[in-house]
Amino acid sequence: MKSFINRWDYYFNYSKADPVKRILKYAASIVPIQLLSRLEPYALMRSEFSKLKDIPSFARRSDIWDEALKLITRRELVYIEFGVFQGESIQYFADKNNNPNSLFFGLDSFEGLPEAWAGNPKGFFSTYGITPDLNDTRVRFINGWFVDSWTKLDFHGILLENLIVHFDADLYSSTLFALSSIDTLKQDYWAIFDEFSGQEVSALSDYLTAYDAKVEFIAKQNWRGYPEVVLCKISPHRIVN
Repeated sequence: MKSFINRWDYYFNYSKADPVKRILKYAASIVPIQLLSRLEPYALMRSEFSKLKDIPSFARRSDIWDEALKLITRRELVYIEFGVFQGESIQYFADKNNNPNSLFFGLDSFEGLPEAWAGNPKGFFSTYGITPDLNDTRVRFINGWFVDSWTKLDFHGILLENLIVHFDADLYSSTLFALSSIDTLKQDYWAIFDEFSGQEVSALSDYLTAYDAKVEFIAKQNWRGYPEVVLCKISPHRIVN
């Protein structure tokens, strides 16, 4: 499909006389931007991330979490979660990995969504500032919006060889910020996306393009026929001397 579009552009030389583009541009101008945004993820999964259809599929999202833990086994783990809510997933990983040197960081404002998303109003998922009580000294919650809470993380002296990052921020802007922030560590890591077929897939696509990073898909859990929870390996770009 892409080669056909390239040949079409070459033939018309991006001319205003291109009849198809004139129709498409007009249609795009009258279609609500919210609708276009909701359709983009499905186009990306079909084209840019077509390999998703070939990876193993599991019935439950906890199965995906278990697959991620298998990659770490019983070794020291660093787990970072963007979007905590009531702490179900971060507690799951802490319970499954009992290495005393493992660390679990949960970043969340605990004030809910900063904007409306998927039919949910601004403030949805709020815990009214209350952080989960997990009774595990290895778990650390950092309150605030990501742009503030990320700066409070200090990885000095922390081994990042076994790193799992759970992206559960739902929103494009929040997920893109999280991906860009983790990129600064310049460390390969295992990534879990919790709402992949929504705005998170668009954020991943733009991140990979902007930062020249690589992704390898490993496992998924489908919902209504599309990947919802996705496990993958992300490799940030590194400058080779």
